[in-house]
Amino acid sequence: MGKKRKMPGLNTSSTADISFMLLIFFLVTTSMDTDQGLARTLPKPPEDDQLNNEIKVKERNILNIRINKDNYLLIGDDYATLADVKERAKEFIKNEDNRPNLPELKPKKIKGLGNKTMMVTENHVISVQTDRGTDYGVYFAVQDALVSAYNELRDELAKEEFGYKYESLTADQGREMPEMNTSSLPDLIFTILFFFMMVTTMREVTLQVRFEKPVGTQLEKLARKSSTSFIYIGQPTDQLKGQYGSAHRIQLNDKIVEAPQVYDFVMEERGELAEADKPFYTVSIKADHHTPMGIITDVKQVLRKAYALKMMYSANKQQ
Repeated sequence: MGKKRKMPGLNTSSTADISFMLLIFFLVTTSMDTDQGLARTLPKPPEDDQLNNEIKVKERNILNIRINKDNYLLIGDDYATLADVKERAKEFIKNEDNRPNLPELKPKKIKGLGNKTMMVTENHVISVQTDRGTDYGVYFAVQDALVSAYNELRDELAKEEFGYKYESLTADQGREMPEMNTSSLPDLIFTILFFFMMVTTMREVTLQVRFEKPVGTQLEKLARKSSTSFIYIGQPTDQLKGQYGSAHRIQLNDKIVEAPQVYDFVMEERGELAEADKPFYTVSIKADHHTPMGIITDVKQVLRKAYALKMMYSANKQQ
């Protein structure tokens, strides 16, 4: 009888090299859509018995910001510019001198400060109202300025208490980062490879509308793209203007639609998710900054009706 032929063993010493080559392949052949913007949670639609019940808020606790169709701003009773929004909001939220025409100060324990009791304007409300003809880009800029106001006040408080910005507190107060274990480098590279496979896209939606997103300074990255649906809003491309005209239109996947059709789109997209992912379902609105706010408002109302309350105003980072 002949000798049994031995099968050569698999050389696993080059696993890291193979994984690294695959990682390079994904980097050069796919596109990473790092969507970012302002995350928002829409209010729930009112129940039938709530339609006629108005929420009563003391006048001193409300800051009204109005934007008309010509994009002029009114903060309270004063004409203002976009540059005024942040400082006016900070003054309103903080009410440092306890002025009677600004929100009431009440004692509250702050968890992030070791349950320290501080005087805060807990019940204040900032209302942003627009005309249907207001440019979406102006509305976005106001929202971005308001987020900046809250973030700056938070940082000022953190510096006052700890000497650091809020986002730096954990690291600067002595938290040590564990050293990297290089013995599992092949596993690490494979994990990175798997990450790129999850966040990169091999196929892009064929855009039928043109849009230039607004820019902002307070943006955050989209956390779970796999649980996100995208709504595109802008003027039809030159090839489609003959069919759809030049007014701003809504695109879902590869179709031009009207606002009411967003409801079925959302229900179908969310329905295809695993049960564990449904609570994280988010709608990202990628709209041209010149889009009339009437269209944005119509879409948001449909999202509320569909209980798709997590949303993001997609934007580019201001340079």
